[in-house]
Amino acid sequence: MRSHDLGIVGRRPLVHRPELTELEAWALDAIRTWCQRGRPMPAPALAEWLGLSGRDTRTLVNHLIDRKRGHGLPVYPVPGNDGGYFVPDDHPALAERASRAVSAQLARARTSAVKARDLGATAQELTDGVVQLTLDLGLEVRAQVGQALAPARGPATQAQLRQALTRYARDPRAFAKEIEELRRLFAGLFISEESVARVIRRHNEELIGRTLADLRGEA
Repeated sequence: MRSHDLGIVGRRPLVHRPELTELEAWALDAIRTWCQRGRPMPAPALAEWLGLSGRDTRTLVNHLIDRKRGHGLPVYPVPGNDGGYFVPDDHPALAERASRAVSAQLARARTSAVKARDLGATAQELTDGVVQLTLDLGLEVRAQVGQALAPARGPATQAQLRQALTRYARDPRAFAKEIEELRRLFAGLFISEESVARVIRRHNEELIGRTLADLRGEA
């Protein structure tokens, strides 16, 4: 499988086309068709149908699911022997299965974090991963995380603030809301006295110029 099979084209910067590629459409159609039986489509069956390896099949489905860099489609992957890929709306029995799959997915996330730690991930890397995941999940999750951690946390250190601002600077488009909120609340703290004096001086010069022009007009 190549990048253009996922609708990714161009070079620096890469561009993701919003329409489904032929391969993506095949995968989605195969999953929907299988789900009419009331069961998820097993990953090996989808891989065989598409002629892909198991790894490429997971990459393809994850791209269909990804809301930020993919298509954001409601394709649910369920781990386990009775698992597979499904779209809840395709059969009434699948909607209940989606709710039961939540704990399995959260357990998988925790297991992945433990594996990363055992492979040698630093505390900083693990923290960055958790922070980025929290940001990706949206405002409601961020608020809940903040409330849960509030009793145990102290004031943010300069290093933590610098780290957050650096993350925003790397991708200002993704963090546009956060940057605008910071600008609204704290922009005045970061304006130097020289900048303020320069603005005042320019304003006074413009005001004097307009006044003299009015006086000449009256004369």
